[in-house]
Amino acid sequence: VMTFVSVLSVQVMLGYKLNNFTANLPVFIIAIGIADAVHIYSVWLMSRREGKSSYEATSVSLEKNILPVFLTSLTTSLGFATLMVSKVVPVFTLGVATASAAILAFVISVVWMPSVLLLLKKEIRKSKESKPSLIFKNYGRFITTHAKSIVILTSIIFAILGAGLLKVKIDSNTIRYFDKDVPMREATEFIMKDLTGPMAYEIIADSGKKDGIKDPQFLRTVDKFYKDFQAKFKDARHLYSLMDIIKRFNKVLNNKDEIPNSSDLIAQYLLLYSMSIPQEMSITDKMDIEERRLRITAQMNIVDTSQDLKMLKYIEDWWSKTPYSAKVEGQTAMFAHMQKDVTDTLIYSLSLAIVLVSIVMLFIFKDLKLLWIFILPNLLPVILVVGVMGWLGINIDIGVAISGAIIIGVAVDDTIHFLVKFFEARKKGLDLEHSFDEVLRYAGRAIIFTTAVLSVAFAVFVFSDFKPDFNFGVVTAIALVVALVIDLLLLPALLSLRGDNSRKI
Repeated sequence: VMTFVSVLSVQVMLGYKLNNFTANLPVFIIAIGIADAVHIYSVWLMSRREGKSSYEATSVSLEKNILPVFLTSLTTSLGFATLMVSKVVPVFTLGVATASAAILAFVISVVWMPSVLLLLKKEIRKSKESKPSLIFKNYGRFITTHAKSIVILTSIIFAILGAGLLKVKIDSNTIRYFDKDVPMREATEFIMKDLTGPMAYEIIADSGKKDGIKDPQFLRTVDKFYKDFQAKFKDARHLYSLMDIIKRFNKVLNNKDEIPNSSDLIAQYLLLYSMSIPQEMSITDKMDIEERRLRITAQMNIVDTSQDLKMLKYIEDWWSKTPYSAKVEGQTAMFAHMQKDVTDTLIYSLSLAIVLVSIVMLFIFKDLKLLWIFILPNLLPVILVVGVMGWLGINIDIGVAISGAIIIGVAVDDTIHFLVKFFEARKKGLDLEHSFDEVLRYAGRAIIFTTAVLSVAFAVFVFSDFKPDFNFGVVTAIALVVALVIDLLLLPALLSLRGDNSRKI
């Protein structure tokens, strides 16, 4: 709560407004802040149950967690900050908010939370000596005994799931962002089925000179564009511009359904039309004041973004082969290009997050040969989840695109806690089996608990009628569970096969 209030205050001071992404900040901040808190509280509670005082327990908890909590906060902040490469303002502001949240959550977790723990008056009884559960007791032995089998089995499973990457598509549609029972989608689909195309391209054709739209040759080019575009794309339901009005006037007055050969006659038709429309309306919504540019409105069916981009490119290419030029404006075109920007965000942010996290990992553990072991557990969840989406035929949309950096930013936390505590155990002289048991004792429960809480927190988005939020929640929740399995099985198996006895931090 304190982190959320602090982040919201920072957002206000920076002048950012809430949008459809930052409106979900409470869930993001829960995901960011809870990991630090759980790890600190878990070791504190364990120490209290061992009979230590509140002061001793707090000291032990900070000693065990201050380094991994700092590193996880740093990498999480870097992961979220990579969203700031996006040209899409809501995604950019989300990157600013979540990156600052990671830093603020760290400060609150290591300053405010230990102070509260020291002030707690509640007595915690010392636990009686009890044998550890079968899972916790045999964890290290299981990993060291079956390390090769774990690596082979997980590699086969991951290869099959990862093959779905070849099938995945990056596509979306703004109307299909909403469930079929949402009134707006129902209305637009009704329009498409029974009336005309509910989406619109606003095509601005430039004649290249003042009064150019009165040129019969220019208007004939517009007429030819109508025919070619509708012949090429059946999703172009209806095109409309001043050219249609001029042809209609010519048919009514001269009984000729064609464009007049005289520029003066075209000018008279335009004057007649401007005088006939209501006083509060203006002809300048269909042309510019210099009568150089003509607005062509194309009513389009609801199609995927890839098809939108294909048609937009065709329009501009078609006009580039004439003496004139054209560009496409309007919300439909804007959202189509935005999807491309979001796709670029996915590629750039993932690449940048991997590079930055790699640099941090290399700085921490100072072993280039081990770098792939550090990075693999954080990269695999993204690859596998996207692969599953490919097998299921689910397209990557704006929600999935922003989840990549977030998955890496959050999933890396478990890896760092595992590795820091593993190398600390090795530094104390423990063998591999007992090192893994030590990791599970000081970090295992917290890792499992935080993954469970985070998965549930992100899974809340499945109740959203907004598809990007739904897909974001599903993808992130599944990826975090996959990351847990990788961190607790594949990562220790790889470390076991390497069998390094001299690793130090």
